[in-house]
Amino acid sequence: MAKKYNLFEKIASKPSKNSTIWRGGKRSILSTILLWFIWICRLFSLLQIFKLVYRELMTFFHKDVYDEKSKRPNVPPFFTEIYFVLWLGVLLLFYFMKWSNLAVHIAIYYYLFESIVWISYYTIFRRFFEENYALYHALENLTILALVIPCQALSFASLHDLTFLSSLLGLLGAGGDGTLLQLKLCGTFNAAIVIGLIISNFPTESKKSESENEEIMIIGNGEVVQKRLLPALKRANYEDYRINIFNLSKDKNEKHIYNSSEQKKLFAHVASSLNFRSVIWIETPPNNHIEYMREYADNKFNLMVIEKPISSKIEDLKYVEDLIENTKRRDKYFFLSYYLLEKALPLTYMVGRNERYRKYLNVENESFADYALKNLGKLISAKVEIIEGEDKRMWAFDDKENGGQLIETFVHNVLICSLFAGLPKYWSDVNLNIDDRNQTISLEAQSGMANITLKQVKNQKDSASINRHAVFTFENGFIKADFDKENAVISLNSVEQESIIEVKKIYSNKYDVQVDLVKRVAQKECHSSEVDGLANQIEVLTWLIQQKEESTRH
Repeated sequence: MAKKYNLFEKIASKPSKNSTIWRGGKRSILSTILLWFIWICRLFSLLQIFKLVYRELMTFFHKDVYDEKSKRPNVPPFFTEIYFVLWLGVLLLFYFMKWSNLAVHIAIYYYLFESIVWISYYTIFRRFFEENYALYHALENLTILALVIPCQALSFASLHDLTFLSSLLGLLGAGGDGTLLQLKLCGTFNAAIVIGLIISNFPTESKKSESENEEIMIIGNGEVVQKRLLPALKRANYEDYRINIFNLSKDKNEKHIYNSSEQKKLFAHVASSLNFRSVIWIETPPNNHIEYMREYADNKFNLMVIEKPISSKIEDLKYVEDLIENTKRRDKYFFLSYYLLEKALPLTYMVGRNERYRKYLNVENESFADYALKNLGKLISAKVEIIEGEDKRMWAFDDKENGGQLIETFVHNVLICSLFAGLPKYWSDVNLNIDDRNQTISLEAQSGMANITLKQVKNQKDSASINRHAVFTFENGFIKADFDKENAVISLNSVEQESIIEVKKIYSNKYDVQVDLVKRVAQKECHSSEVDGLANQIEVLTWLIQQKEESTRH
């Protein structure tokens, strides 16, 4: 569930609890006073208020990228740059026109106040408010300082009848003994900030030590690793990463050994190699995904990637839910979802309008797609069918340990349907039928007034019957998706046109999109909570496990 914010929290983020309560659970009074003072100062920032207006407009028009928890669009860096460029224009006008009255002085003092608060927050205090704050490049703040400091020089020049050059030199510490005290103090502060930013972002030419190498540690070596993941990594050109595979499989069914000395050795081997650049890729059967997550939860690593389904056990799903909610480490984990992020990516994009996915898609007639989505009306029926050929992963049919095909594949049917029909816990008249003999799973239900029909068939011998598609019928139109062609078509009954969204050919091979998304997250281009496949996965898996248990009891 998305976190709800009051108006003040929408303007500026409150200090993180971890920043005021130190080790041992004791609150620091001075840090609490300081951080809350910074927060109150930011509430008076016009920049923050303009950002709020921008977010509200983007939310209204369903644009931009949303954080999974807050559902707030990220504000692009050029927004702040434009804001300070406008201030530069205003201050230049004051300076050259020689305007000097109360209103002008109030505006100048306000700019000095806001700019000092802005510098303090974004160069020193931000990490104490927003723990996962690295949205843009590390030089973001340094480049904007090139605007902020000259504006401060113009402000002091206008207030104290100085030339711009003498004011700027005073801010830079070269003004001599006669420099105003205010200029010296402000200049000293700015100089410390600039030097700190340059040092922290200055590139080094030294060779990385072996322990600092970027490494992908793949745990598991089954069919998915060999036929999907490794080829996709090669196509994605992970040239900066060493790729190592760790595996405990002793037979063709990929059964992993539990509580064995070999497993303990593997845990220790992987843990000893981990560093802040490491990407751990969990590609084992779902019955022990959480075992690895628990083992490495307290280790240093860049990112942990967990294969779908997360787990076949409700207690494990609860552990994941608590981990990402309570430990504030959500963006250390990337949850895969082969359909939501690849085969059904056009549907995922259509619903959420997540611009992070846009690079993987061709969108034909996008303006019509926007219009059609707003005018489809109520959902009448939802049909999702996944009929596939041979599946050689024997563990995927093991109900006792891995949840069987209900958890392994049928979860895709439910996840795709939930994009338009809502979470299954709100469905009614659910009729789930699991036919192990014919390796078929079907489900019929109601979501409000909409009829839901889901079907999955494995090991289909007739190649002509193999088909993966979805059809969502609405009052005024429909959406059709072909998961083999990785496209979706939206149309209205009253208009003779349609919009097609499809995965670009260069990303159409298995795991290409997911591998690229992981790389972007590992390189801090975006957060995993913005782009991974966790959405609804825990809720859907929990519901499926409960449905299976209920059908077994009856």
